[in-house]
Amino acid sequence: MGVEITEELYLRGADVHLIHGQGNYQPPSYLPHHIIETYDEYLTQVVKNLSEKPYQAGIFTAAVADYKPEEILVGKTPSGGLLKSINLVPTQKVIELVKDKFPNLSMITFKYQENVSHDKLIEIAQERLKRGYSAVVANRGEEKGNQGEQIAYLVTANQIPERMIGKKTIAVKIADYLEQILSLKR
Repeated sequence: MGVEITEELYLRGADVHLIHGQGNYQPPSYLPHHIIETYDEYLTQVVKNLSEKPYQAGIFTAAVADYKPEEILVGKTPSGGLLKSINLVPTQKVIELVKDKFPNLSMITFKYQENVSHDKLIEIAQERLKRGYSAVVANRGEEKGNQGEQIAYLVTANQIPERMIGKKTIAVKIADYLEQILSLKR
């Protein structure tokens, strides 16, 4: 999702930088980006990018883990070896840290839920808006389009939630929203 949004904004002339997890899909070479592997790399890169350049907005699509291993072992751990369990420690909420450290940044965050009603999903998104985020893109695992496309809702303070079907539509609607709110700030 992050690549689609970054590409849409880039094609509209925005100064963008994608922070993308390592995986099979690689962003196009023309998009400025960093590939990261761990939670710690992600957090460091986000703060570094926002500290080095006065971005007007940040879009946080990543489903950041709530926990990470207490200790990271180097190399392969043998099967049947001494490792019998992995202790986990909570991670810091990246969006909360960014909001505190960069209070003038317009932030669009994503919220994914399962086994909640549509009304509850929107309520959860609206609670996040009350904490000072510009917009929330909310979606439920149970809700898919006819061809299995992602369905999400753009939840903002001043409009009814807007239903969006498919990654391209979601990217376009987010770009439209950013153009609208950032033009009002000028």
